[in-house]
Amino acid sequence: MLRKALIVLFGFFFAQAIACTHFKITAQDGTVVIGRSLEFGPNLESNIITVPRDTAFDNKAPDGSAGVSWKNKFGYVDLNGFQLPLAVDGMNEKGLSIGALYFPNKIQYQTVSTGEDKHALPYYAFGDWVLGNFSTVAEVKAALPTLRVYAKALEVQGKPTTFPLHYVITDASGQSAVVEFVDGKMNVYDNKLGVFTNAPSFPWQLTNLRNYANLSPYSPAAVKVDGIEYSATGQGAGMFGLPGDTSPPSRFVKIAFLVDTAKEVPDAAGALNLAQHIMNNVDIPFGLVRGVKGDNSPLESTQWVVFKDLKNHVLYFKSYDNQTLQAIYLDKLNFAKGAKSMKLPVENKQLPIADVTSQLTD
Repeated sequence: MLRKALIVLFGFFFAQAIACTHFKITAQDGTVVIGRSLEFGPNLESNIITVPRDTAFDNKAPDGSAGVSWKNKFGYVDLNGFQLPLAVDGMNEKGLSIGALYFPNKIQYQTVSTGEDKHALPYYAFGDWVLGNFSTVAEVKAALPTLRVYAKALEVQGKPTTFPLHYVITDASGQSAVVEFVDGKMNVYDNKLGVFTNAPSFPWQLTNLRNYANLSPYSPAAVKVDGIEYSATGQGAGMFGLPGDTSPPSRFVKIAFLVDTAKEVPDAAGALNLAQHIMNNVDIPFGLVRGVKGDNSPLESTQWVVFKDLKNHVLYFKSYDNQTLQAIYLDKLNFAKGAKSMKLPVENKQLPIADVTSQLTD
């Protein structure tokens, strides 16, 4: 009965929640900037939360015995949802980034067998474990075999809910890895592209790129048939066939193409600017994406977007109702042992529009 209730709850909350997008921009000076959007139906009411060093995390195994516990080495900021202890996204003071994206259908977390209790970690603590304990992707990958990441329901609006998630982890050097749980097995993949969306699995997304090997930023040359010359109707015809819908495979292809073909930028400012332009291509206005006609599922939209400068330790963010880019500088935060954890709603009051009327000149 509980399994049936969870399936029904997934259908209500998450039938449309499949549009998150992640990508990486690397500037010529080595700056790595991550762009990530969060699309969802119900309002997550996300907060940005600071987590000081030496914060204690105590977790239980499925049988209630002691699981993986730690005191974090590094301070970090993360974004949660539904006021839950779940790091949906975040970055630590060493420039290590993690993003949790919805992974429908295929997800099956690991089981915890007898004698593995001390290795048990509930999936919702995975983001905190990564951000609090590691500074590079290589360190995370080395530690992953020690874990048994298992499903444990959280209470969402009074009902037990398990979020089906997979993760992308990136460090300040640009190294990136994907962690997916399929058929009870943890799969870890290098992510050289730096692009990530939702289902199907990451290897499928990479294989699917072969179907778009013809795409080009260059306009095709004119051709002659029976003495008549045919030329493209305008610039951009080399991209004919580039997907434009919001499905996860289409967004993966589109973002991979945009990241690959965009002109290189010199520094952090250029990378941030480029990331915003690329992210604009997958923004979902309220009402564009809907479920089956006649259902009452909440309409999906781009609730928030973050950009993370992993070299300079800056988290930028904006929300659906506040398109002003806002910044949190991690190097200015107090992550010392005993410091208070602070929070800020992602969906905050719209900042004033800049009035430049007086700057008009003849």
